[in-house]
Amino acid sequence: MQIIPVASGKGGVGKSLLSANLAIALGQAGKKVLLIDLDLGASNLHLVIGQPSPKIGIGTYLTGQSQFQEIITRTDYENVDFIAGDSEIPGLTSLKASKKNRSE
Repeated sequence: MQIIPVASGKGGVGKSLLSANLAIALGQAGKKVLLIDLDLGASNLHLVIGQPSPKIGIGTYLTGQSQFQEIITRTDYENVDFIAGDSEIPGLTSLKASKKNRSE
């Protein structure tokens, strides 16, 4: 497994576009890809890859409202699955350390 983080302290610099295109290219090259939007305040990666507005995502998992396997969705792109970010859950950006370190 290889993790490729894409981050910036500023919005609007192309993180979502770069991440989506990289995931699609790796999927087309035969790699299994799990594309994850970790934005907890203004997630929009689902729009870039043409996914419907998510009902559950990383926020519902972190707050214990869903199981990890439930938040993984298929995309129309070969070998690319997706986990949506979240912007609907109040207080999500200030989670306690115990929630952040949760693992299954």
